[in-house]
Amino acid sequence: SDSSTLLNQVNLQEQINLRFSVHDSIVKCISTRGRLFVSNDWGAHWSVFPTPYTLSVVPLVMVDFQDNMMHGLIWGHDFHIYETLDGGITWTQITTTVVSNTSRIYWIPGTTNTCICTSASFYDSCYYSTNGGHTWVDIPELFGLGLCASGWFNEHIGWVSEITKGATPSLTGMYRFDGTFVHVPWIEDKQVSIQVFPNPCSQSLSFSTKGLLGQLVTINLLNSIGQNMLNNNFLLTQNQENKSVDVSFLAPGIYLAIFNTKDQCFQVKVVIQ
Repeated sequence: SDSSTLLNQVNLQEQINLRFSVHDSIVKCISTRGRLFVSNDWGAHWSVFPTPYTLSVVPLVMVDFQDNMMHGLIWGHDFHIYETLDGGITWTQITTTVVSNTSRIYWIPGTTNTCICTSASFYDSCYYSTNGGHTWVDIPELFGLGLCASGWFNEHIGWVSEITKGATPSLTGMYRFDGTFVHVPWIEDKQVSIQVFPNPCSQSLSFSTKGLLGQLVTINLLNSIGQNMLNNNFLLTQNQENKSVDVSFLAPGIYLAIFNTKDQCFQVKVVIQ
């Protein structure tokens, strides 16, 4: 968005915990007092529902919902997980194999029952579930890295990361998933950038680079199911340079453009019409 609007008529009166679940015009979030706030009009008006954590003393209660906004999970640092199938009106505690150091649980967009559980502990791992959080499977390559933030394009493409830079950036930082988890080092040079235009596009996709003089850039274009539909390499001979690739042969849809250099990675969502 190019602008923001303060909704003066909204008075939540409670601090909101970190994460919002959004689908179409429906917005849901949890307060520090464990109450579920629900809006059906992009946040202009809110309804409030109790949860198993309402008025509890359990710190850092969080919630996330599947795309339909009916099936959701709520959890806190008492290491319990509760499930709702009716949008948050009723909750049932589920018996689960989830680890005790759960930091966040994320529903994967476009899936029915797939979640990922991250851990802020350097003595634990990240886990995934394909049955709505009832059982969890360890991701051994992420053990002991203290990765707690995560974001997903769909079940084929996603990222997990530390919130802040760790003491060993050669190991910690960000991991990108496109079938396997690959370490992406932290980018220190704020002058380095890649911009894509036009977006949406139909015939050709152009990108401009800054601060990558002398580097080889590889561009891959992934479709919505993670298939690599385009692969091109460019050797950049100027500090600021524009390049283009032909996309006229691709079907209309949403793609993920991934630009890789020797030690950096940039991702941009691209719409082809």
